Amino acid sequence: MKSSYSYLIAILFLSFSSFAQLSIVPSDMPSAGDTFRVSTSNSLILFDPNATGSSYQWDFSDLEASSQLIDTFIAFNEVPANFLFFFFGKSNLAEKALPVLPSIINDSFPTSPGYNFYMKSADRYSMVGQGYMIQGIPIPVLFDNPDVIYEFPLLMDKRDSSYTEFATIIPGIGGIYTRLTRYNHVDGSGTLITPLDTFQTLRVCSEIHRVDSISFSGINQVISSESVEYKWLAKNEGVPVLQINTQLIMNNEVPTLIRFKDKYRKTNTTTGIKSGNEEADWKIYPGILHPGASLHIEPPGQNGALELRIIGINGAEVLRTRIDGNEKHLLQIPEYLKPGIFLLHITDSRQTFTQKIMILRP
Repeated sequence: MKSSYSYLIAILFLSFSSFAQLSIVPSDMPSAGDTFRVSTSNSLILFDPNATGSSYQWDFSDLEASSQLIDTFIAFNEVPANFLFFFFGKSNLAEKALPVLPSIINDSFPTSPGYNFYMKSADRYSMVGQGYMIQGIPIPVLFDNPDVIYEFPLLMDKRDSSYTEFATIIPGIGGIYTRLTRYNHVDGSGTLITPLDTFQTLRVCSEIHRVDSISFSGINQVISSESVEYKWLAKNEGVPVLQINTQLIMNNEVPTLIRFKDKYRKTNTTTGIKSGNEEADWKIYPGILHPGASLHIEPPGQNGALELRIIGINGAEVLRTRIDGNEKHLLQIPEYLKPGIFLLHITDSRQTFTQKIMILRP
């Protein structure tokens, strides 16, 4: 009888454990010395942000890798001394990356791989700043308050928010004053299927509201943007096993980035694996320009004709055209375009590429 009773207890324990709530904790985040192979997909997918819940199953097994990178994390004391002074005591982890300056960096101000700076603690994982390298000059950007990426433990239906401000000053060029508010909600748990594997995950939905006050070459302008990050997190995986970023277009969330953990795959649009968050296949510049100016487009490899579409933030198509050529293409921005942020869709014989551009007042 005692043996039967013990057996019953064991069965009940196992049954309870199988339904135990998944929890993501600091040990599931990246650590110094970690590297992760990540693929970016240009797949056209039907993504329903509302398709989530408890014990949900997401199937993204059909995603195809268009490029890959190696996401590399290092100890804080391994970064160049120029950045150590600014982030000492505020960061304990750095990510090799190519931080993106909002809408002002073009070929006149080339950037080199820099760093994202994080603080990982028992109760949160936060970005505390970024480090740019512009024309060989280190540009540290320390956030006034941390941008809290996650608060621990992450559990189903957990909510939190954070607010930060920071200034990016580029000597002799201009500056950007940024205000950023993040609203996090763990809105799903269950099974995620990707081309790499099947994972038990939590889905974190992050609504990001950003306002950039830009002073650039004597021009002052305020740009507001709203985006959403969906990240699927699994135990001991370090970085999201899947991330989809979206932008609101005609009341629909349209994916602008699809990225997932992966194994090595030979891709059609890369010549090698990049280190950091560098999307080096397409070169499109400048990111900020006036009506009537020319946008330079350099596709990867020898490409022929390009189909181009410019979409406003309200979803309206403001331009559709075709450009012939090979290595370099020029697109003249129509004089009738009003100031604002637009999505540029470029389609060649193999893929569609999307990038934001900003039009300033003439």
